[in-house]
Amino acid sequence: MNKKNDNLPINKPINQIDKYITLNEKEIIFEKFVSNGDFLLIGHFENLSIFPGLLLTEAVIQGVECILEKQRIEFRLKNVNVRFLEIIPAGNIVTIHVQLLDQLIKSYAVIEGRKVMTYQSEVDYGTISNDRLRVT
Repeated sequence: MNKKNDNLPINKPINQIDKYITLNEKEIIFEKFVSNGDFLLIGHFENLSIFPGLLLTEAVIQGVECILEKQRIEFRLKNVNVRFLEIIPAGNIVTIHVQLLDQLIKSYAVIEGRKVMTYQSEVDYGTISNDRLRVT
């Protein structure tokens, strides 16, 4: 089932989730369209507009936020390991899979069946107090 992002809890100036496919308490699968007109791609490389790896990593984090928003849980990531396997040129739709496995987050991104990124990190759960995360 394809849905627009209207019901997602992302309130950021640069929302990386264009359309979600699956969303539950353990997993989100969503799509990001990488457009030639995206101002963040202009000038990233002189002769080739590609999606920056930092924004792909931000997309994963926004996916984690969507999963945990349903549970009203604050979190902190640690031991982040990201591998970029291919460049993502403008004009592609990237499908991003994020799984929450207790205290482990596993993610990967694909374009047309080819894996272009892998991501893994640990997650600490807690509460926010005085602008700092207090792990409980």
